[in-house]
Amino acid sequence: MKAAISVIALALALGTMFAATTEAQLSTCHEWDSSTPTSVAPPAGWGFIYNLFSTARETLVSVRCDRSQREAIVTVGNGGSNTFIYELGYYLKNGQWEPLNYSGSNRALDANGNPSIWFKGEVEGEFLVDSSALDDVQYVLGYTCIYDDPDWHCGCQDTICDINDPAWQVQMFNFEPASTGSSGGSTSSGGSTSSSGGSTSSSGSTSSSGGSTSSSGSTSSSGGSTSSSGSTSSGSTSSGSTSGGSTSSGSTSGGSQPQTVTINTRSSNFEFDVEDITVNVGDTVVINLTNDEGVHDWAIDEFDAKTDILDTPGQTDSISFVADQSGTFEFYCTVPGHRQLGMVGTLTVN
Repeated sequence: MKAAISVIALALALGTMFAATTEAQLSTCHEWDSSTPTSVAPPAGWGFIYNLFSTARETLVSVRCDRSQREAIVTVGNGGSNTFIYELGYYLKNGQWEPLNYSGSNRALDANGNPSIWFKGEVEGEFLVDSSALDDVQYVLGYTCIYDDPDWHCGCQDTICDINDPAWQVQMFNFEPASTGSSGGSTSSGGSTSSSGGSTSSSGSTSSSGGSTSSSGSTSSSGGSTSSSGSTSSGSTSSGSTSGGSTSSGSTSGGSQPQTVTINTRSSNFEFDVEDITVNVGDTVVINLTNDEGVHDWAIDEFDAKTDILDTPGQTDSISFVADQSGTFEFYCTVPGHRQLGMVGTLTVN
């Protein structure tokens, strides 16, 4: 399953909703906000674009447009000291999600006091839209985690906000048609963008581990997933014939003794090059993951197996587990939103 499938799913979900969208929602960079009916946004599987847990219901991903420059400027966050924003977002271009780097003045620190992959308060990113697409509806993604003691609200799809099921927060916007006489600029319409939480900070700092208890010391946030790149290893590869990225030390046909099956797979935005793996009950599965681009890992819940998060091209990590139960299981990337974007595969244990 590839990211393109998720793009199609999003388009289908939104297509039936545009009939209910008011003309105001198609004005210059009009965002979805707390006034948008839930029948319109967010689409199923995507996070709310505003803070469900504050009285202000402030917009968490907003957009300003400059048509003359073909530029979209995206702001993520609300300025709050307990708001953490993932450094990477995405925007839709020609049916594909393209990475969008966010930056801000307050990068959070990890447990070791080193810069993490999270910012605090508010970030911005910008990208250019093709001139041929200026009259098209545009989409951009952000991901926020807000600490409201004792709870973490990360990419919430509803007021339950399951920390184990975070989602990208998708924003829709549209450049004002040239026929209206728009002169560009940085105007922004629609919805409240007031910030909550202020910028006060305490002598101690908050540690976010996506639902874990907070602790004093350096500030860090993993927003529902582990964020350290950790140590890397190349892993071991067994000898034997190789097919589709897997190497086995012997036959894995029914009735044979348990074997070691090695899978050499690569991660990119947003897919694994090996999406289907078949082994037998009792086999030891070795996953050698190499990252080609972006920030990714490889995980399968039923066997409690997960690689480190890899954030550098060429970085590798290896894990192994015993396939001790039969069935069909999904493996995926745990980085927030990547699973929803189609970064998944299937392990079949016969």
